[in-house]
Amino acid sequence: MSPFPVDPERLQRLAATRGGRVALGGFEYQRAFALLRLVSMLVGQAVRGTATEVPVWLRYEWAEDVDELAADGRVTLWQCKLGDNWTAPAALAGVLAGFAPKWLWTPAADRHRLQFRLVTSD
Repeated sequence: MSPFPVDPERLQRLAATRGGRVALGGFEYQRAFALLRLVSMLVGQAVRGTATEVPVWLRYEWAEDVDELAADGRVTLWQCKLGDNWTAPAALAGVLAGFAPKWLWTPAADRHRLQFRLVTSD
């Protein structure tokens, strides 16, 4: 098996900066949330405090997104944000704008199936 294509020394240099630590922390937060939703899917039970739906399919991206399909056909688009004040108006507007591409890429006839959720640490 070949090693990861990203040089670990480069990641260490990135983590040495404040911005790098924030970005890497956000990815870890997102990965933990994706794992939580995966466990929900595998055991077939909702996880209290996250959603009442049990996903039947997950898509995990490196852009702070976890998308899931529920048994009833609804699609939940999650944004995972680590840090404070994501629910402040300006920050929340940025999060909502982040949902726009997937909304626009969804055919108009299927947009009623979409729901948007934000999970934050604040």
